[in-house]
This record gives sequence, C-alpha cells and structure tokens, in this order.
Amino acid sequence: MARAVREKFKKPCVTTGNIRDPKIANEILARGDADIIGMGRGLIADPEWVNKVEFDNIPEIRKCISCNIGCAGNRIGINRPIRCTINPAVVEGYNL
Repeated sequence: MARAVREKFKKPCVTTGNIRDPKIANEILARGDADIIGMGRGLIADPEWVNKVEFDNIPEIRKCISCNIGCAGNRIGINRPIRCTINPAVVEGYNL
C-alpha cells in the first residue's frame, strides 16, 4: 500500500503496522516500498530498538507482543500513563 501511495503522489512515504523484525524493515526500505518505517508499540516495548539494530545487538531487542493492555485503546488521547507488559519501566517517565 505504501508503495502505491508513494508512486501516485511522488512524495516520501511512511509505512507502519507490526514491523518488529529489523530484517523485514530493511527489506521494505531496500525494495523502495517506503522511505521511513514508523514504529509505535515496538519503541514503547524497547526504546533502544534502533540503537540495538545499528550496533547489531538484535537478539537483545524486547519485542512488542501486541497485548495492547497499557499502550493502546483506552490510554491514547485521554492523558493516562502508558504501561507496557514487556517494558514496565516505561511508566517512570510519565508526569502530569
């Protein structure tokens, strides 16, 4: 889908959607299907995801399990702290 949008409008395009494997992200970029990979929950689970990929520390990535217990649904847009099953420390940065 992102590739079709990119070709139609001739603008940089972001793709998202459960892209958790760095190999798949690189393949998407290499094929020209998108210019940027957007990540939300994956970066909540592991804020160091990008650094771990850059320094080839991929086995250490804490991968999002899509539980949606504390990061989506009733949390988004209503000023509640984000929680994460994989990364319980994420709530420490929350301030009212």
